[in-house]
Amino acid sequence: DESCVEIGSMADAVVGVGLAVLSQVSQVGKALQKEGVKELPELDCTSLKLYLHSRRWMLGITLDIAGALVGLASLALLPISIAQPIFCNGLVVLALFSTCYLKEKLGLFDWSAVALCILGTSLLAFTLEATDWAGVDVIWLERKVGIVLVCAVALIALLELGAERAKQQHATAMTELFTGTQAGVCIGAGNSGLGCGLQLLRIGDAGTRTIALAFVLLGLLFTSAHPVF
Repeated sequence: DESCVEIGSMADAVVGVGLAVLSQVSQVGKALQKEGVKELPELDCTSLKLYLHSRRWMLGITLDIAGALVGLASLALLPISIAQPIFCNGLVVLALFSTCYLKEKLGLFDWSAVALCILGTSLLAFTLEATDWAGVDVIWLERKVGIVLVCAVALIALLELGAERAKQQHATAMTELFTGTQAGVCIGAGNSGLGCGLQLLRIGDAGTRTIALAFVLLGLLFTSAHPVF
């Protein structure tokens, strides 16, 4: 009945939040990789063996991949509007890890940002409500996500033009701004495609699932492309 469906949806949401938080272990992995490469030469075919024998680097990449997979699982259970703010708390995990393990010092402004992230996630958890997919117009949802992905491609192309012009003018700060924005667009569009696609795979019919799979693949493409920038 309706009450059982609502309880099930709420349970999915709670599990999804837990998985989204757990996925932030990938930030620890990134920090370990950063520390590991300090002792290693630039990665190429000849130095790959050294990377594979580095315990710190291997642990880092393992945690990074594991966190990404857990994050994918959370996107199958949560709307992207809830998952994305939680993913931003990777900065909190990274700040704590950097302080405790890497012995880096953070200032008052940094800790204030950490506290704000924790507060925002706590408020998000307390106001969490189950999503009623019965009232969602799937076709309109597909169109909106499609428009977002197309606009993301156009925006990345425009930002690339701006970055090239900034490089020609040797404007380093502007170049970093353009490339950083491109990476952010990739991550945002990628998570939107992944979140929508994974949700539609759960609730859609055969035709919807085909489109959902395309969204998942495009989302993975966008997300994996962000390090390029």
